Amino acid sequence: MSDRHQTFSVGQRPRLELRLATGDVRILPGSAGVIEVAVRGKKPELVIIEQMADTVVIRQETGRWTAGSFDITVHAPLGTDLEASLSSTDLTIEADVNDLQVSLASGDVRARSVLRDATVKTASGDVEIDEVNGKFRATSASGDVTVGVIGGDATCSTASGEIVVGVAKADLAAKSASGDVTVDDYRGADLRGKTVSGDMQVGVARGQRVDVDLQSLTGNLRLPSHPSPPGSGDKPAVRISFKSISGDFELVEKVGPGPALGT
Repeated sequence: MSDRHQTFSVGQRPRLELRLATGDVRILPGSAGVIEVAVRGKKPELVIIEQMADTVVIRQETGRWTAGSFDITVHAPLGTDLEASLSSTDLTIEADVNDLQVSLASGDVRARSVLRDATVKTASGDVEIDEVNGKFRATSASGDVTVGVIGGDATCSTASGEIVVGVAKADLAAKSASGDVTVDDYRGADLRGKTVSGDMQVGVARGQRVDVDLQSLTGNLRLPSHPSPPGSGDKPAVRISFKSISGDFELVEKVGPGPALGT
């Protein structure tokens, strides 16, 4: 195994582009104005690393993908834009990135914090992000989508994978075939869920008025058994819709900052 290191000076809006087939990539916090790249593998010189203005590109030529996988570590400044097109590469992002765009086949994506918007498309890989401050778009076939906090409007779609959201602060559309959908704490205005056989559970604050439109041919629909406390009528109503063939739906009430009741 050999190592290769390169350092690039960048401006106030750095950008990182990844075009890789196999291996592992880690994006770590770095110093302002500098992007550092370390490649470890059998022939690290086969990984092409080049700079265009404030953009650093790390890629493999198609004909050289048979050279094996590489471990790549990048130290990036706070607020770097990241765009990645990956095959079976796992991507771990520990740095706070600005905008995130990822397209991958079988690799997993794990990110800490996205300061603005995030778009992730994957086939069988899992997606796990602690926090997205802006808009979020995720499409997956069999992989799971897990997000801790979403600040902006969001759309999540899977076939057999599960969708799990901790806190959603804006409009959310979640679609799944057989995978379940869980939203622990919904604070937005309009939530739309659609499944074939997957179940959906949504938590809202106690006292929050909710307008529901729930349809399931053979599934069970469960709402809180006790009414909201007096004064709840002063709060704007949250709209929640759910459509399914055989999936169940459950609306649970949260008391305080803890997890939703019944979860």
